[in-house]
Amino acid sequence: REQNAKYLITRCFFVYFSSAKTLVVSFIGMATQEVPVKANLNIVLKSDTEQLEEVMVVAYGTAKKSAFTGSAATIKNEKIATRQTSNVTNALAGQVAGVQTTSNNGQPGKDAEVRIRGIGSISASNKPLYVVDGVPYDGEISAISTSDIESMTVLKDAASNALYGARGANGVILITTKRGKSGEARVTFDAKWGVNKRGVPNYETITDPATFYELNYSSIYNADLKGYAAAGDLAKANAYANQEMLSSKYLGYQVYSIPQGQQLIGMNGKLNPNATLGYSDGTYYYTPDNWSDEIFENNLRQEYNLSISGATEKMNYYMSAGYLDDKGIVPNSGFQRYSARLKADYQVKPWLKMGGNVSFTHYDSREQDTEGGTSNANIFYASNIMGAIYPMYVRDAQGNIMVDNRGFLRYDYGKPGQDSNGSRNTIPNANPLASYMLDKMKYSGDVVSGKWSADIDIWNGIKAKVNIGVDVNNVRATEMVNPFYGQYSETSGVGGLISVASERTFSVNQQYLLTYNKTFNDVHNVDILAGKEHHADKHGHVVARAHRGVGKQAQTQRLCSAVSDQVAHGDVRREAHGLSHAALAAAEREVFVEEEAQNTCQHIIGRRGHPVRAPGNVIQAEHDRHADERVDHTDKQEFPQLCIKERAQSLQSSASRSSSSVSIR
Repeated sequence: REQNAKYLITRCFFVYFSSAKTLVVSFIGMATQEVPVKANLNIVLKSDTEQLEEVMVVAYGTAKKSAFTGSAATIKNEKIATRQTSNVTNALAGQVAGVQTTSNNGQPGKDAEVRIRGIGSISASNKPLYVVDGVPYDGEISAISTSDIESMTVLKDAASNALYGARGANGVILITTKRGKSGEARVTFDAKWGVNKRGVPNYETITDPATFYELNYSSIYNADLKGYAAAGDLAKANAYANQEMLSSKYLGYQVYSIPQGQQLIGMNGKLNPNATLGYSDGTYYYTPDNWSDEIFENNLRQEYNLSISGATEKMNYYMSAGYLDDKGIVPNSGFQRYSARLKADYQVKPWLKMGGNVSFTHYDSREQDTEGGTSNANIFYASNIMGAIYPMYVRDAQGNIMVDNRGFLRYDYGKPGQDSNGSRNTIPNANPLASYMLDKMKYSGDVVSGKWSADIDIWNGIKAKVNIGVDVNNVRATEMVNPFYGQYSETSGVGGLISVASERTFSVNQQYLLTYNKTFNDVHNVDILAGKEHHADKHGHVVARAHRGVGKQAQTQRLCSAVSDQVAHGDVRREAHGLSHAALAAAEREVFVEEEAQNTCQHIIGRRGHPVRAPGNVIQAEHDRHADERVDHTDKQEFPQLCIKERAQSLQSSASRSSSSVSIR
């Protein structure tokens, strides 16, 4: 009951079989108290006026917690700073009730999937709307440094995000960047170091080669496909099981040396006591490797941030620069980011305040194809399912890991004749570590975000606010599959794959808000908001792919491409031409095309346009969106198979859209 603005709780607390020494009592709007447990308790909770008067960021402005009726949660920078993460979405994990975050592959810098109060759509996007300093954000979330964030507010229900309309259907995350504080200028520098390592240990598997052989022998012996055991001829049953076990039909590898005339597995189903680990067939040496130890590694994470901030009566400023290097737990994976931000506002006149917030981020992401399920690219699956007898590397007869003529380590793909004489049925013709070391997948991006605002105090509580935000996001992706080993090697007839993609997004968001806030007689408060918002964005995407084929002449190799241009937009068209040059240059540099013939393969599209020349004048393409194709092969009789594949593509898409809305609160 209420007594002098306090709440007196008169209840009986019964604690059964508890060793707790402290009782925590809390209530919404009240200050939490901790009291020692005893027989009789008289607990008085006081109103938490600080919490009720705390101002929080909401849609198109701020509000006191005591007056806010929606469902929202705020995370302060103190909590965000405790999370060593490269992406702000991962900082939400476990912080807000009703918000689920999921990281699909653990790649440093990757966005986590954020779901606010479950899934809102089956076929459409379930991503929340991100709003940075009051303006919807279209850039990369990974481009925002966590050290620049003052707070994050998650709007979870329809009442709190209704003003954002359909864009806020999946929830809204409001990000507020830091500002200067009154007083002298503050210079802050922080450095963070850490180690990335596998967080979830591998489940228990058979790691002993002897046990692995014995179990496989038992399955073959007990099957008794030839009926030797049933006929009582146990010696033949033993010999047959040993022979089949080491054949390509079953395990295909022998990694133990045994005396001449003896079997690897004896009549008792156990490994021959005379067997020694390591076996040579005269050409290669076979010994098992621990695939998990070879694949996963511990790497350094380092982050440095410098900021200068301050505030006077008329001016508030904050500027920062940061560097992040976050290496992954698998080879050739990681995330690098260079970021800078300048934020300032100035009281130009008593009735006019101007502000600006500009940030630039460049990032490089080295990724690996960590597909899920039973894919060969799923390195977690591969390391778990690989038997304890299989080698990771190809070794010579003396046991030394072999190196090819390009200086690359030789990896065992389990394909006889290609690498060694062994034959592996588990993930055949594949080696995840080799793919991680020889293949490349790189993303580079430049993100520029600018926001400008003007606050105008018109008269007696009537204020106008103008917000203009511009986001520019340029991303370049390069993927290369090596032409030397694996399922895309020269021996398979493909000769490597290469893909270069460029994507550009440009968006402009405009907000025009008019507010009226007035308190009458210190009792009644009126708060009215009317506004108009307009959002427009342009998106361009270009992709070029190519692979090499091998003709009948063993010394002749060609990269033949066909480049198509289907979009008339001038800017995108110019990007396509530049990308075509880049793709073919990358193909020459990374697919190692060798030119040993003088023939020319021409694939001409259109009648006019910009010519693109491939390495060694192999390809000459002319672009025109009014395409009429013709193919001309010269010296057909002498070189009939020089141009095996014509697979390089330049796919373009350009889209622009705009939307506007009017909000009245």
